[in-house]
Amino acid sequence: DATKLAAQGRLKEGAGLPHSPLHYALADFLSAATGGKLPACSFDTAARATALGILTHQAITAGQQVTVPDPL
Repeated sequence: DATKLAAQGRLKEGAGLPHSPLHYALADFLSAATGGKLPACSFDTAARATALGILTHQAITAGQQVTVPDPL
């Protein structure tokens, strides 16, 4: 539960995971690719998530609301 981890100050330290989130994402992708399976996340889903992350960053750094294009 993220709230409990935050209260313990463990979110920034990765909650005890031995590797970074990127490590797990790449491992899952390679496992799917070499095993002939679909990856957990499609290109379209990943592109939309990335675009939303960029827009969120822009809103935070500018201190203003940003408009999310439709469709995203």
